[in-house]
Amino acid sequence: MADTEFKDLTALAGTDLASGDSLLVLDATGNVTKRILISEIIATQAEAEAGTEAQRFMNPLRTQQFYDAQVQTATVLASVTASGASTLSLTDTHLNTTDYDFYGLHLERIIPGTDGTNLYARVSTSGTFKDGASDYSYLVWGDGVGVNSNETGSAAAAQVVLNPESIGNAAGEEGWSGTIFLHNMAEGSYRTRMTIDGGYRRAASGVWMRCNGSAEYTTAEANDGFQLRMSSGTISGRVTVVGYAYV
Repeated sequence: MADTEFKDLTALAGTDLASGDSLLVLDATGNVTKRILISEIIATQAEAEAGTEAQRFMNPLRTQQFYDAQVQTATVLASVTASGASTLSLTDTHLNTTDYDFYGLHLERIIPGTDGTNLYARVSTSGTFKDGASDYSYLVWGDGVGVNSNETGSAAAAQVVLNPESIGNAAGEEGWSGTIFLHNMAEGSYRTRMTIDGGYRRAASGVWMRCNGSAEYTTAEANDGFQLRMSSGTISGRVTVVGYAYV
């Protein structure tokens, strides 16, 4: 309206306004033509997080809520250890597949009880770890100091092998350390996939090996657990689980 103006707000500087307070629109003679509740001109939390509201103002709280909603949420969910055990297992209690969409597993000093063995990975469905003859497909490469490149892989296997050369357990070799990302764990329409990046000292001569690769569980169904075990003997070490939620 051409003959109206907002009341001068400079007198309100430094004054906190409550959601029940109002702003008044006055005409040229000082008559109130409109009363606007503060709550009507500030975006709600849901509108701020969606980032689609173009008509309402964003106060500092709503602005922070907008940015928080745009940042992918990452949370340390669990840290699980094993010492001379048959397996090192993560269940849905550790992964919380209801609230998180993919995971970073940080493996620290996964040491075999028996020298010269391989590190296996498996996933579970409804609490049962899968070990069928064609449950997994994988390929893992490795390079060592003064050692030709090597790889291990299979189109149909009962587990994922995480090392192209067997792992040593002599003093100072300290096992396999690295990161495995798990994708599509709870997505029943997709296959769970792994991306693998790590390193260890091989049993033969203690040479340092770096390995990386990828794998998948070959059935499209929701998975709820992850397990490490050695090809024989016991396993020791720690896995720290970081969960990521889509925004």
